[in-house]
Amino acid sequence: MKKSLILVCLLFPGIAAAAPPTPIPGAQKVFREVYDLVAKEYVDKDLSDDAIWTGAIQGTLDRLVQADGQKINTLLSPAELEELQTGISGAVSGVGIIIHEVEGMVFIREVLPRGPAAGAGLLAGDRIVSIGGRSVRGLAQPEVLSAIRGPSGTTVDLVVQRDTDERKVPLTRQTIEVDSAFGAMVGRVAYVRISAFTKRTAASLDAALASLAAAKPTGLVVDLRECPGGLFDVALEVSDRFLKKGERILSLKRRDGKEEVHVASGKLSLGEVPVVVIFDRHTASSAEILAAALIDNRGARTVGEQTFGKGTVEKVMELDNGWALKLSVARFYSPKGKSWQGVGIVPDFRIPSSEESQKRPYSAQAAPKPELDPQLRAALSLLASR
Repeated sequence: MKKSLILVCLLFPGIAAAAPPTPIPGAQKVFREVYDLVAKEYVDKDLSDDAIWTGAIQGTLDRLVQADGQKINTLLSPAELEELQTGISGAVSGVGIIIHEVEGMVFIREVLPRGPAAGAGLLAGDRIVSIGGRSVRGLAQPEVLSAIRGPSGTTVDLVVQRDTDERKVPLTRQTIEVDSAFGAMVGRVAYVRISAFTKRTAASLDAALASLAAAKPTGLVVDLRECPGGLFDVALEVSDRFLKKGERILSLKRRDGKEEVHVASGKLSLGEVPVVVIFDRHTASSAEILAAALIDNRGARTVGEQTFGKGTVEKVMELDNGWALKLSVARFYSPKGKSWQGVGIVPDFRIPSSEESQKRPYSAQAAPKPELDPQLRAALSLLASR
């Protein structure tokens, strides 16, 4: 049976959105004429029907709502679909690294604690040269990830370069559960970081909040920087942990225009302490839902950079050929009825990220360091003055 997912997240940042052309009157008839002329006259006669129809499908999707520099409505290849499903599961069988690409080269962005890569001494900044004897140059990120991952207990050899030293590192894959929520006390203030809204986030957050509540904090910092969003239902669950019963989390409007209101059930964990939210230009979707709920209901102050500005819910629907369609099916609005689609949420105090804070890990498991983080220092100062 084909499956579907409900998402509010940014995916595949390398896919850029293009401006669609002006609609042509009688375009259905024009398309048939163009198709026949291309088939008859185009210089490269080996252009396949699949290539033409794929272009037509993508052209249709380009007419739909997109975000700045991102394709929100798009087709997902089987590899992209698998990567999406893995990402939102909160667990993966691999070696415990997060990668990023710079000018065709693949680097380790972060080494997850307690994973095989950490045990082998790999570090953030190491360059991956090859995987299983295959060079990574020219490979798309989903292909690199697919090569690194595999069944738990199997082995993969990475050739990595650090400065001028190059070495082969055999790693035994294992199932790694990635905690996307982290909590710590900074003095008398509770600090909560959420890096994604996955199937494991609510459980991770509950564990963090239970520990923080025992410390009886006088304030709360919610750090949503670098958080691209995730599952819509998880956004509701997470928001519920910070709101009183009956407070509105958001309202949703689908194509029929009817309003669907979601309210908190009353799982407020840390009491009504003052709240400051930190976000940046990569904060999107589910993270913006939580930020808006805290602003409108708790009077949260905000610090950092303007958020990405994504106010739509996507449904991922599997197709018969193994591909999938990611399609916007609803818009959401803040508790006070505001939309941040295309404009983002503007912080009360604009403070750009420092070079040091931009190196912050993607995952949640990173201890807060106010001395190196001007945005966090500003958040703590705001709480100290209240």
